[in-house]
Amino acid sequence: MLLCAIIMRKSAFLFYLVLTSLIVNSQNQPKLIVGLVIDQMRFDYLTTFNGGYCDSGFVKLLKNGSSWQEMHYNYVPTFTGPGHASIYTGTTPSVHGIAANDWFDIRTNKEIYCTQDDKSKGIGKSNVQGMSPRNLRVPTIGDQLKATYPNSKVYGIALKDRGGILPAGKMANAAFWYDGASGSMVTSDYYMNQLPSWVEQFNATNNGAIYLNQDWNLLLPITYYLGKSDDLIYEKSYKGEAKPIFPHLITKLKGNGNSDILKSTPFGNTYTLDFAKALILNENLGKNNSPDMLCVSISSTDYIGHQFGPQSLEVMDTYLRLDRDIASFISFLNQQVGEGNYTLFLSSDHGAAEHPFHIKDSCFYDTKSIFEYLQKRSLTEFKKQLFIAETNDQLYIDESLLKPLDMCIADLSKWVEKELKHESSFVGSTPSNAGANCYLPHQTCEMVKNGYDSERSGQISMVFRSGCLPISFKKGGTTHGSCYHYDTHVPFLLYGKNCANAQYTKKVNITDIAPTISTLIGIAAPQGSIGNNLLK
Repeated sequence: MLLCAIIMRKSAFLFYLVLTSLIVNSQNQPKLIVGLVIDQMRFDYLTTFNGGYCDSGFVKLLKNGSSWQEMHYNYVPTFTGPGHASIYTGTTPSVHGIAANDWFDIRTNKEIYCTQDDKSKGIGKSNVQGMSPRNLRVPTIGDQLKATYPNSKVYGIALKDRGGILPAGKMANAAFWYDGASGSMVTSDYYMNQLPSWVEQFNATNNGAIYLNQDWNLLLPITYYLGKSDDLIYEKSYKGEAKPIFPHLITKLKGNGNSDILKSTPFGNTYTLDFAKALILNENLGKNNSPDMLCVSISSTDYIGHQFGPQSLEVMDTYLRLDRDIASFISFLNQQVGEGNYTLFLSSDHGAAEHPFHIKDSCFYDTKSIFEYLQKRSLTEFKKQLFIAETNDQLYIDESLLKPLDMCIADLSKWVEKELKHESSFVGSTPSNAGANCYLPHQTCEMVKNGYDSERSGQISMVFRSGCLPISFKKGGTTHGSCYHYDTHVPFLLYGKNCANAQYTKKVNITDIAPTISTLIGIAAPQGSIGNNLLK
């Protein structure tokens, strides 16, 4: 009897400790975690444009939160799909499987889109394609949150489908994205069979076309714009516009119901954050006994960046306007959730390159011509067509044809490198698994290896010279995807509950974000995470 009493007292005490721990943990947890990923935001946009920012947007996050000044991607290719997946899973494409925005499927000889799901159908408009996170191989922060606290709510939103779907993960309550044809937010039956009534109401009253009832003029006097020039030779005009200069007459350019142009204006960012506010209100985020999570991707920055380039007035003005939108969003969070009750983190899925003409260079490469040249040489030298496809600067190989030639991928990679020495933009090639046969700089080899998925990536990766762009950008615009700093260096800011006022200069990896946020919430890092907690 005495033994039983002792055991019961110990069990009661252990139960008390666990219960107390849960109560203390819940008191320290933010009620809402907001992830804000700004598509194509280079780190230097935080500092270079600082003179035009207000005190309650980016400046507030920097002054009153934690910032990491050397946050980098540790893989290639640096694209939107892989970037969002890596931020929220804490791992690289070699593990999470989102190897690019699109990849080639050798089994079907077809291109696959990262959130493509032929089993799903779109919800909201009859012609919307079904999308889902099924191609994602590991859980996200939101998935881990839902596994720990089943009553937690997790949502993802963006103009781009992949920007809303991949961050939210497989257990999300929903992901919503923008349908340009109808000017409305939509989803897929992976999450639900009908849009919530509040979304239908938002679409009816806040239709994307309404945001286009204004022209795009400079937000501030020209003196705030660092002496930047308009009408640069490497900018692209809107369709129907004579020159890429201010003012951009959006009210005329939108045409007959062309709401899709919203994506390529700063008003698309305003629309996205307005929808985020509506979702928080209508789904009562931050009002529950367990933490909720909202993953917001700001997509218009990427469309505008691609069109006009980093040194344009348009890109700077977009960030000045986004700064005010973020200030409004923070004010909303303070009112709705309560200052000190939420945590917001901000990062980006990749950076962007300067246009070669801007840096007085003319470095472009043509992967289509390179691929056709290699196919021709393969038939001449090996009497076989070894090369099946090229995408993302990767070559897909028919490996069944190598064994009779007594060759392996490493041998073919060396052959490719020899064949392409005449290409001035070409640095080298390597097996994409980047083993002992990678003769590029060590960091580049590691980045290629981290980005390689054996089922979705090409077996040979080509690396081109820093500052070089695909030939399609010779007429203007810019892009990203490389292993160089202008594509890998992005912001990471933490603001709100449990966030110290601190700046860190040590180089860290994008895969460190998920375990850091998980620790801040008080949950385990997502399964598959390889990053480090930056708060320890």
